[in-house]
Amino acid sequence: TTSPAVSIRDLYQNIRTADTNSITLSAVKAADTTQAGSGALTATANPLNAAAGVASFSNVTYTFAEAIKLKAVMTGMADIFSNTVTVSAGSLDHFSVLPAAGAKTAATAFNVTVTALDVNNNPVQPTGQTFTFTTTAGNAPSGQAPSLGTLVIGDFTNGVATKSVTLYQAVTGANITFTATASPSTKTGTSAPIATVAPAPANHIAFTAQPPVSAAAGAAFTTSPAVSIRDLYQNIRTADTNQITLSAVKAADTTQPGSGTLTATTNPLNASSGVAAFSNVTYTFAEAVKLKAVMAGMSDIFSNTVTVSAAALDLFSVVPAAGANTAAAAFNVTVTALDINNNPVTPAGQTFVFTTTAGNAPGGQTPSLGTLVLADFTNGVATKSVTLYQAVTGANITFTVTA
Repeated sequence: TTSPAVSIRDLYQNIRTADTNSITLSAVKAADTTQAGSGALTATANPLNAAAGVASFSNVTYTFAEAIKLKAVMTGMADIFSNTVTVSAGSLDHFSVLPAAGAKTAATAFNVTVTALDVNNNPVQPTGQTFTFTTTAGNAPSGQAPSLGTLVIGDFTNGVATKSVTLYQAVTGANITFTATASPSTKTGTSAPIATVAPAPANHIAFTAQPPVSAAAGAAFTTSPAVSIRDLYQNIRTADTNQITLSAVKAADTTQPGSGTLTATTNPLNASSGVAAFSNVTYTFAEAVKLKAVMAGMSDIFSNTVTVSAAALDLFSVVPAAGANTAAAAFNVTVTALDINNNPVTPAGQTFVFTTTAGNAPGGQTPSLGTLVLADFTNGVATKSVTLYQAVTGANITFTVTA
């Protein structure tokens, strides 16, 4: 508020009005004038030539909040120092927002330091403002939002506030920032971005992709099941490569294994980027099952129900009733239509031939087989009453069904 002026004098303090020497001002620390000040000293002209023996500096400013003295230098003269000038911070202009250094992990708190600064980056204690403190970090897959707390005047000491924050969404290659804003006058500051937040420790496994609700026995599932390794907040632990095993259990009682065989290209399968994606999954038995996923150290999980139905007709089971057979005494032959995995399948659209290798009786009586038609089958099973009339010993009598 007052402009410093330096005069050139003789031994008796007379100003040498004819002198026009150049005089330079600089700022030094008041506590140690051998040390330069931390800020920048400016003036309209500096160095400045004396006029009538006086160098009157104008528009003198200094940028750093500290106690300084002005040092005046003129060639051939001893340096001189002014009184102490206590330079204080200007008004709030912006914020520095600085997350703590180091790796960040979901659900692990870290500090963000918010510093209120004047236009020259001197810390300034806010007064009379209200604040917002926000982040671009998203919610975790579980829905858990970032924990930032609030920013208030009382958080600042000498212009500095330290806030404990917790992020829950695990990300890679992101651009997460924190922003502090003061109102009125909307003074803001935004941090440098955080690119990576690692997942929290492994907590469970989950089906990232469910199997289909229906499948044909022996045929590859139309959707391939995938199991991911996750933290408590449903973030996939992309660095994990643990082994995961699939099996089939009965849908009605998951403590009981399925009656068929579950196959996949690889099973057990090591996770890749935290996900075990099974391929070419098949199951051989026609029944309702669930897939059971197992990983050491985690609780077992179960998929939705997969209703496995029989595949297309592939062959027949033909079973004569047990026990002794007598000429002219009827007995049953059970015919079961089966798919390639021996699951009963109800025929549709076929005609049938039902034959036997049994011969005619000496009296000419032929075997009585009847005919086999679609209507004879219920849930893939037909029972036919047959009668043979030729008595034989050591023979090899068979029955054959052809569709």
